Amino acid sequence: MFFVIFFNEICFQDVRTMSRSGNPAELLYGPIQFTITMIWLGLTKFMTRESCIIMGAVGFGDGIAPLVGQRFGKHRFRFPFGGVKSFEGSLSVGLGSIFGMWLFLNGLSLPLLNVEQSLKYAFISAILEACSPQAFDNLVIPLGICYIYGSLEEA
Repeated sequence: MFFVIFFNEICFQDVRTMSRSGNPAELLYGPIQFTITMIWLGLTKFMTRESCIIMGAVGFGDGIAPLVGQRFGKHRFRFPFGGVKSFEGSLSVGLGSIFGMWLFLNGLSLPLLNVEQSLKYAFISAILEACSPQAFDNLVIPLGICYIYGSLEEA
């Protein structure tokens, strides 16, 4: 009996740490999708510019958006498939993506993006995050960037 109570308390503490609401079902979305994305990038796009762009957009851009949006978000909008977002949160997706892309590219000594490329990927990341269905942005952003990466790099 002690083991069950002790184990449940540890599990609930972990859930509260890894989810925003404390609901265990929430872990099926964000953290697990993020982990799947990072495994996919590690296995298929290890140490490439594309992986750095995706990791920057998901890890920093999408990661900072809910914090900024909840704290400072005053101007709300809604895209067809997405939930209610704020302009402030979407702006933070773009700025966080630029910072994350720079950090990963610089950290791996890969060629940096120019300003125009950085702004394009930041804008795309913000649009994808705003349009993604509720709780699926950790899959929509990397797949969307992966899909359009080739055409932007050739241009």
